[in-house]
Amino acid sequence: MGRIIALVSGKGGVGKTTVTACLGVALSQQGHRVLMTDGDFGLRDLDLVVGKQNEVIFDVADVCGDRELANDAIIPIHKNLDLLPASQALRWEDVGRNKYRKLIKKLADEYDYVLVDAPAGIGRGADAILDFAHRILIVTQPLWVSLRNAGRVIQVCREKRQFDYAIVFNAMQQIQVDTDMETMMRTLGAEYIGTVLPYAENVIHYTQEGQLHTLQDDNFMPMLKPLISYIESGHTWEDHEILQAYESHKQPGASSIALFEELVEHIEKATMKEAEESIMEDPVVETEKVELDNIELEPLEPEETEVVTFTEENPVHRNTQLLMRQRQSKWRRRR
Repeated sequence: MGRIIALVSGKGGVGKTTVTACLGVALSQQGHRVLMTDGDFGLRDLDLVVGKQNEVIFDVADVCGDRELANDAIIPIHKNLDLLPASQALRWEDVGRNKYRKLIKKLADEYDYVLVDAPAGIGRGADAILDFAHRILIVTQPLWVSLRNAGRVIQVCREKRQFDYAIVFNAMQQIQVDTDMETMMRTLGAEYIGTVLPYAENVIHYTQEGQLHTLQDDNFMPMLKPLISYIESGHTWEDHEILQAYESHKQPGASSIALFEELVEHIEKATMKEAEESIMEDPVVETEKVELDNIELEPLEPEETEVVTFTEENPVHRNTQLLMRQRQSKWRRRR
């Protein structure tokens, strides 16, 4: 029987479907037969990111009702990689957790790994998937709301006596790794890191194009190796090994804290220099004398204005007078 790997998250939008698709590709490239199945009944996203939305005729709900439809419902992606889409018409209440569990376990006999893209949160669907998964990947992002919700998923796993889980930090940037990793792990209360996946523009582009199964990214894909190792063996890499691997595959534009501080210092110096040059070139500070005797000023038409009374003790009064004098002096020098 193949291993059932559940990909869960507390908060939606953390990249769980993206990780599912990329992990399925990576495992299939290692020679494993992989089935990706979408467990988010009523919505369904996995077919879209791999460009198979127009090939869906039957779905997992149909197969739960009639096992003979399995071959028609399962869509080949490429060699060793298949997809079983979720139903958009039916919800978990309509399908039933027992039927789904029996179906996934039956399909696992024909594959090395079944990746289940669970619905976000800790509702009925995620709860049912956690019950029969062999290993669990909890996907989160370096945002406090995502971390808190992922921490709640960890609590649910412990309540179910499901201890074979690992954290997947997705869309990480270098500065966040350097400064916040220890804090994030302490917030989650997690024991093991599955991997740290960098933020990559290519991932967004391939997702939008429905070509995520063809993704070739020298920064993102290599960081799936620690995750594959955990799925195959049940053992995670050491934290420092994962962070070293992340450092070696970080995006060219990603900077460490030292480079970031150097950049900030350079910007501050450039800004100060530009300000000094601007002051030196400002005609207001020129000392050239201007004869005012022959300058005729046109009288201004009186305007109706609101009269505001200030007292001498009021700092607004003093500041207003000072500003008016400066403007008058500046006007005369420019004339």
